[in-house]
Amino acid sequence: IFSQLFFSALFVWRCFSSFASGFIMFGLFQCLRSSDLPPTLKGVDRRDFCPEDQKSQAHLDQPLRSGHFHQSAMHIYAMALEALELREGLSVLNVGSGSGYFSSVMAAVTGVTGVNHGIELHEDMVEFARQKTSGLKSEFQFLAGSVFGLDLTQPGLAYDRIYVGAGTCPSKKAFFLRLLKNGGILVGPFGCEMLKIRKGDSGEISSEVIAQVRFAPLDESPPGPPALRFSPQPLGWSPAKHRAFALPSFHSGVKAVLRAHLRLSRGSPRAVSTMGPRGYPVAAVVGPPVGLGRIPREVLLIVLSLMHRHWFEVPPSEAEVLRRRLAEESQARAKAEQRVAELEGEVQSLHLRLALLSRAARHPAE
Repeated sequence: IFSQLFFSALFVWRCFSSFASGFIMFGLFQCLRSSDLPPTLKGVDRRDFCPEDQKSQAHLDQPLRSGHFHQSAMHIYAMALEALELREGLSVLNVGSGSGYFSSVMAAVTGVTGVNHGIELHEDMVEFARQKTSGLKSEFQFLAGSVFGLDLTQPGLAYDRIYVGAGTCPSKKAFFLRLLKNGGILVGPFGCEMLKIRKGDSGEISSEVIAQVRFAPLDESPPGPPALRFSPQPLGWSPAKHRAFALPSFHSGVKAVLRAHLRLSRGSPRAVSTMGPRGYPVAAVVGPPVGLGRIPREVLLIVLSLMHRHWFEVPPSEAEVLRRRLAEESQARAKAEQRVAELEGEVQSLHLRLALLSRAARHPAE
């Protein structure tokens, strides 16, 4: 009888633990104040990025460790995500990328046009991250080694956002700032403080303390001659990137080139000029039609190869986005309410069973 009581109580505790874990996850995502974070963010389940011996603890707000595997507590990730101010199309470097979980969370915001690079000291975790992110829409690159072994002479090695996932000496801030673009944000634990460091458009630096934290230390031993290089990211163009070039002169230059290509009137060659980005003149030579237009076919093929596959998709209206978000939230709420009802039924059944077992223990003759 006592063994039955023990195992029944253990089952009740596990039910309540699972139920509480769901509320912990819900509460953590509710603490994110940014209203423009996509609903897909909640679909990045930490359990999918954990080894088997850690899956049962994946939804608890606590750090997870097993060998080289290490993940921070969920509230740390929520705090860092808020501070990074991510948006679509940004380039991100995750230092100490580990299992690839937080890289996947950030990629859910930066989208398919973003750059997602991670560097991790342990080769087995790099392979683990590559395996876990291989089926996602975004593209990822993970390198094995020390971040201080990056070849800083590599062209284009600069990022809009950098997250450091290990405790770092404050004297190393200058190194990470070299990797940060103007207008970028660096978030990480330097000393005992989680800092948000912003690099202005002119290179000026400002920082603020987000929280007092304690992280496992980053390996700062000399890695030898710089040799780590990320593969060049394939060029891509999208409506989002097009809108990022907000200069009217840029839009005018694009229109001038397109009009030169599409104009079908015959005549002698003439030049159409306009002012390009940063005040530089842009000129297009217009002459008699050649094929379907005046821009060489080879040039058009290069331009088309740079376009993203979603370029010609009509973007949803704001009302449509809100309707989709409302539908997803309503569906998630219905599932949560159904799960709550199921758990309440199980708990009531267990209470009844415990009452019967307790009565049987007090009155064995009955």
